[in-house]
Amino acid sequence: MSKKSISVKRLSVRCSLPAMLVFFCLLPPVWTQGDRDRPLDGLLSGGLNQNEPVVSSEEAWCLTDSECSFSVVLPDILPAQVSLGNLQVPAGVDFLSSYKDMWVEGEKTGTCIRLVFSFSQGGTFQLPPLDVMVDGQLYQIPFAPVEVFQNPRSLKPQLGLSFQDDRGQKLFWEETGLLQVVAGKPLFVQVDLQYGANDIQTQVSQIENMIANGCKALVIASIDGEALGTVLAQAKEAGIPVIAYDRLIMNSDAVSYYATFDNWDVGVKQGTYIVEALDLANAGDKTYNIEFITGDPGDNNINFFFDGAISVLQPYLDAGTLVCPSGQVDKMDVATANWATDAAQARFETILGSYYADGTQLDAVLCSNDSTALGVENALAASYTGEYPVITGQDCDVANTINMVKGLQSMSVFKDTRTLAAKVVEMVDAIMKGTEPPVNDTETYDN
Repeated sequence: MSKKSISVKRLSVRCSLPAMLVFFCLLPPVWTQGDRDRPLDGLLSGGLNQNEPVVSSEEAWCLTDSECSFSVVLPDILPAQVSLGNLQVPAGVDFLSSYKDMWVEGEKTGTCIRLVFSFSQGGTFQLPPLDVMVDGQLYQIPFAPVEVFQNPRSLKPQLGLSFQDDRGQKLFWEETGLLQVVAGKPLFVQVDLQYGANDIQTQVSQIENMIANGCKALVIASIDGEALGTVLAQAKEAGIPVIAYDRLIMNSDAVSYYATFDNWDVGVKQGTYIVEALDLANAGDKTYNIEFITGDPGDNNINFFFDGAISVLQPYLDAGTLVCPSGQVDKMDVATANWATDAAQARFETILGSYYADGTQLDAVLCSNDSTALGVENALAASYTGEYPVITGQDCDVANTINMVKGLQSMSVFKDTRTLAAKVVEMVDAIMKGTEPPVNDTETYDN
């Protein structure tokens, strides 16, 4: 068996806009702390006047009614030399605690002072200077301004986020009710994050509960794009906008926006890889055997994955350069329920037993994604002894990446879903600010 080099294709994001405006409750960008060591004129004198310190927030952001920690480092000064004076704070701020400790960074040492505050209201705060005694001499160390945001945990759920399964945990996570995003800035909204466990009725019930609980917007990665029309009619009646995430929700006028990758280009990349790997442009009279396998028939994305690939391969099928011994070329004939690996494996074991058991060479398998490719690879390992075929995929799943290293899969299209999550946040943020969201396609997708 010959080994093949890894080929990973990268793909950009496409955000599509079918219809009406969407409103989300999203706070503005957070203030980020500046350089702790930046010089500030005239604030200190004596032993602390080099790289004058500033007390800065340790948090990426501060929220009302929660602890917010601040710190400052005093290089070359031991904790025993330092004592803190009284701290006066403005209305709306509670001083909770303070302590000092040894600071070490490489060969450098000093004192780290930490202070904890709580804010009862949002806004920009400039706390008064911190009084510090060093060897009996008083110094005043300024605080950097801090922006405090209203804590969304006190609100009803503002955003309903419905995923088909727990893969959303790679992109979003919920901590005490606050949605955070792995890529991009946080969404300061109370969130109801639910996973449908790949069960349609479970997802429908979860969305119904989100609507009943008064959510202000829905982001939905549907299990079956054809199955949500009734529940989304309820969302439309309640004035709740809907963003379809990754999978387009079909036959519904309640969908306001669609965030996805350029799925047609995924298929084009897969088809092009097969053409180049087999050098079909220079095949002459030589023929190559190919089989096809795509994903769930309820996922509208297969129309773009499969049709994009076929747009590249069809001329070679028409010319007889590519031949499909099973005759299974129609998209619905090669679909795989739920994109399931075991279903793909079972179907491909049947194909191998029926059309390749006599030693017929299999040259390529167009697999629309990695889970179906893994099923094909499992089937080949069990019952195929010919020269290993070219196999395509997408997603760069861990098992498939390992198989690429082993030479058991030829390529995979990498779609960074963290980027897609960040694009959704950008869309929401723009809408909240009353500006146009970053939409780059209003024609390709029609649900």
